[in-house]
Amino acid sequence: LGDYEIHPGPGGFNSVRQISSGEVMHSINRPEDEANRLYVEQSALAQRLTASDTSADELVIWDVGLGAGSNAMAVLRCFERCDAEKGERTLRPLRLVSFECDLDPLRLAAGKAGYFPHVRHGAPQAILNQGHWTHRSGGMHWELLHGDFLALFATSRPPDLIFYDPFSYKTDSALWTQEAFARIFQFCAPKPAELYTYSAATAVRAALLNAGFFVGEGIGTGPKADTTIAFTRAEAAATHPRTPRLLGGEWLARWRRSSSKAPATLAADVRVQFEARIESHPQFIRQEAAKA
Repeated sequence: LGDYEIHPGPGGFNSVRQISSGEVMHSINRPEDEANRLYVEQSALAQRLTASDTSADELVIWDVGLGAGSNAMAVLRCFERCDAEKGERTLRPLRLVSFECDLDPLRLAAGKAGYFPHVRHGAPQAILNQGHWTHRSGGMHWELLHGDFLALFATSRPPDLIFYDPFSYKTDSALWTQEAFARIFQFCAPKPAELYTYSAATAVRAALLNAGFFVGEGIGTGPKADTTIAFTRAEAAATHPRTPRLLGGEWLARWRRSSSKAPATLAADVRVQFEARIESHPQFIRQEAAKA
């Protein structure tokens, strides 16, 4: 369908492949397994929805790169499990905002649900037809913002969690720049926010740090030894249920030796400023002070 086709995986599951770039969505692990491990479980979503001291404020999740809907449906299934098990508890209200410029991957998966177990639900079709879906309890709202993420995100509410899953820099370069992350960071400033992504690239982590995020190691998935979590506030990393380790002196030393220290397109004076902001980032200053 359009620029996308079904890609049979080596483990007996199916993924969606973009024909023009050759990139495969969730190519190594079963899509729903990777979505759960990397985004839902690592962010402790169930705990955030059900904790007895949970805020009554709506939990807002940005699903950046809806694709074939694997991450969004993992969020929805988590909410449904929590709703079924809640007993006398009241779940925290949840708003899932999916951003996508091309709906053909979801149309392909929804039209071939025999190949894709995660879309065997009424919600994906409602998203395609109406652009929104609400759980029968009224506790979860899923909405679609169709178009360029960078042009649309300011029309949404600031998120608590960001599941950042666009195609790689090779295909979606605008979404991996320092400028893009700086805009996200500034928009999220009124509240603590956490960004989860599959990338562990030095260039991506450097861009996040330069934008102001506190950056840590996420869990490994598939062939990746680790992924990345970024926080708008340092205290959010310290209180995170999974206590992720922030990048420290070892990473900083590797970055100093890297050919990806700063974007190659930067002018010399701007490059100096870029590198200086990372060297003076509070994340590393605090760690050095703690050692002293």
